[in-house]
Amino acid sequence: MRVEDIELVVDEQLSEDPCFIVEVITTHGRLMVMGEIVVFSDHLVIEGMHVGGDVARRWGWSRLRRIGRLIAEKLDVEYIEIRGAVRTTGASPGRKPGRVRLARSR
Repeated sequence: MRVEDIELVVDEQLSEDPCFIVEVITTHGRLMVMGEIVVFSDHLVIEGMHVGGDVARRWGWSRLRRIGRLIAEKLDVEYIEIRGAVRTTGASPGRKPGRVRLARSR
């Protein structure tokens, strides 16, 4: 997957600064990302992030990391810091994940 293979579409009707809903369109499927997005000069932070997507698709952590790094490159930031929201479903509901830093691909 390359930077050109990713498209970001902000849902303008459901988004209101600083909380945005963004559809991430890739050659492997679509993801919906929701969270409070704050952009700094060299990085961006997504606070309280929730992710949804193609139900039949098993994304895997390595593919999600790759997509995050490509998005950082596409947005011309050095890294993206993700501060996930408390899990409501899946493994360990009620647990708040740690911070994840995805550095731009070199």
